[in-house]
Amino acid sequence: MSTDQHAHEQPQRSEYFDELRHRMVQHQLRSRGIADERVLRAMRAVPREEFVTESVRDYAYDDCPLPIGFGQTISQPFTVAFQCEALQLQGDQRVLEIGTGSGYAAAVLSHLAREVYTVERIPGLAAPAKETLARLATRMFTFSRPTERWACPSMHRSMELWLRRGAHHFPSPSWSNSRWADAL
Repeated sequence: MSTDQHAHEQPQRSEYFDELRHRMVQHQLRSRGIADERVLRAMRAVPREEFVTESVRDYAYDDCPLPIGFGQTISQPFTVAFQCEALQLQGDQRVLEIGTGSGYAAAVLSHLAREVYTVERIPGLAAPAKETLARLATRMFTFSRPTERWACPSMHRSMELWLRRGAHHFPSPSWSNSRWADAL
């Protein structure tokens, strides 16, 4: 394939995913009760296709989880939107996500919160998630080794918490009196 052909296909591919993302917001989210406009805008802004492998990219906006490796999946879009809406974020909160996975939910959360801190215990997921989030210029602070005692000095005592399935052990956080929002 020539460079000219590849350059011509990229905008078409981008437009294709933009249209799928628009349909996903209308048909999978809004029609099923997701009403928070900030959440809908965030879901429309984050390119889910960037958080999956090429082999499943064409299914990025299907209403299902997709494999991301290491026995893990990227959550279906409705699940991410439902959890984001349940947090009732106003834009000034800090969110701790435990279970980064592909980074998709963290990217969506970054449109809704002031800061997002995310922890992934599987190095093979943490590294590509961090790269994708950096490439998309997502505001993040990533911890990739949650088995150690960790702290982020810039965190204050009020923080929302987003727990993901699959965690067997949580390290002791070095803050107290946190406000825990159960979005599961």
